[in-house]
Amino acid sequence: MKIHNVCHISRLQPFVSSDLPRFLTPPPPPVEIEGEEVEQVLDSRRNKDGTVDYFVSWLGWHQQTWEPFIHLRHALDLVNDFHRRHPRKPRAPSL
Repeated sequence: MKIHNVCHISRLQPFVSSDLPRFLTPPPPPVEIEGEEVEQVLDSRRNKDGTVDYFVSWLGWHQQTWEPFIHLRHALDLVNDFHRRHPRKPRAPSL
């Protein structure tokens, strides 16, 4: 049985923007990788190419991201703190 991911035009409605504050979504601030914005390093993993990525919690954001070690060279104190708490996790070679 084949199902097509389509919708009839009669089911579509034009977009109407809302002026209600709870429905307005402000654009996210630009992502700047600076020491002040990294809240905590949560995890680390080794990639297929042998480099290490760190799972980072950002100050003021509810979303965490995986960042390569080179992006976190300004936040070495947070990376070292993570490895003190989790000594068996993958570590970047220059640490």
